[in-house]
Amino acid sequence: MSYRNYSVANSHQVSADGNSDFTTIQAAITAASSGQTVFVSPGTYTENLTLKAGVNITAFECDSRTPNVTIIGKMTATFTGTVTITGIRFQTNSDFIVTCSGAQVTNLNLHYCYINCTNNTAIQMTAASSTITIKFTQGNLTTTGIAYHTMTGGVINYYYCELGNDGASTTVSTNSAGQVYVRWCIVFSVFTTTSTGSLNVTHSLFDTSNTTTFTFAGTGGGSVVNSIASSGSASTISVGTGVSINITNNSLSSSNTNVLTGAGTIVFAGNIFPGSGNGVNTTTLTPEYQTIYRSSIQPAFMAYKSAATANVTGDGTIYTVICNTELFDQASNYNNGTGVFTAPYDGRYFFGATVQVTGITAAMTVVIVTFAISGSKNMQIGGINGSARDVNNNIVFSSGVFVTLTAAETVSLTVQAINGTKVAGINGAATNSTTTFYGHLVC
Repeated sequence: MSYRNYSVANSHQVSADGNSDFTTIQAAITAASSGQTVFVSPGTYTENLTLKAGVNITAFECDSRTPNVTIIGKMTATFTGTVTITGIRFQTNSDFIVTCSGAQVTNLNLHYCYINCTNNTAIQMTAASSTITIKFTQGNLTTTGIAYHTMTGGVINYYYCELGNDGASTTVSTNSAGQVYVRWCIVFSVFTTTSTGSLNVTHSLFDTSNTTTFTFAGTGGGSVVNSIASSGSASTISVGTGVSINITNNSLSSSNTNVLTGAGTIVFAGNIFPGSGNGVNTTTLTPEYQTIYRSSIQPAFMAYKSAATANVTGDGTIYTVICNTELFDQASNYNNGTGVFTAPYDGRYFFGATVQVTGITAAMTVVIVTFAISGSKNMQIGGINGSARDVNNNIVFSSGVFVTLTAAETVSLTVQAINGTKVAGINGAATNSTTTFYGHLVC
């Protein structure tokens, strides 16, 4: 079909069946100019792409939520400028999904996408002055021997992502000369640094069964703050010689004798160790500031929802989220049958949660997630208009509260969506669950 100029829409359209301007995405990119957008119709496109500065790529909104557009192949990003890709499912084809290299300043954004790693690591980053930002994106490692990134320079940002690992890969995502930032994410893969690389994690949940979650072996340093990490029988964090790491306000769970190990320096406070491990390997690590308290009667719990529940709210119904599978419940104050925590003592408590609300519609004027406290101290952790849903009609809430309770007061987790129909649900899964509830007595 001959090329048609969408001068008003300022775009090009691709469809594999020949009913649009182009049958391949690369042909549309080549024809496009900076400021134009390539719209991709449903289908699977097996091709390698060379991205062009200012030329964005997107699925149509109705298709991005499924997603109906899959690209099997590698994208090469060596341009100077910015490209944003939205609503696309990417799949490896025995090569990286993205390679960013060169001396140019490249800014690549992947928003509301899906990264399916079937036979190769997803991202290769070697461009020292470039940035890849991955936001509101899901991913999965479906086999062993692969990871999410390998980098020798530049910056990779993971924001509000869910990065699964159904293939139980223990291969590390590593950076030897760059910065990785992980914020508000749920991750089931191992991250490490070497040489001058750095890693900064905040407000995230990592679960790496029987494998050390974070290994800081690079002099670039880093931090783990306000996060949860569980590593099974392995130490949770390893800090190498000559490395200084900030580890603050985390829940670090391991059955290993030393939850924190290595021969470097840790600057930390406010951490809890809910597993059976004893905390810090003090014969090697050098704590600059240490506040670790352990007691078998210290209330602390963490539970997750093991299966999804559909059609529980949307019409104003207040639904209590029951995280029915306990990772731990020290002192037995959480009821996994009702989803209720009962305070055993007067004191100040911290509670946190991550909740994925599904089936959101634009008609729902507000979606609210609340820590429901007996009495009149309810505290919202989020209230968002339904239009803020992602491409899969989901909203993920993740936050925490600090509250004073008296003995016998209760706390539960509730969700309410208003002014729609009762079609909203709560996600959950036996593995890689995206709905969790946790808390502990602080003082």
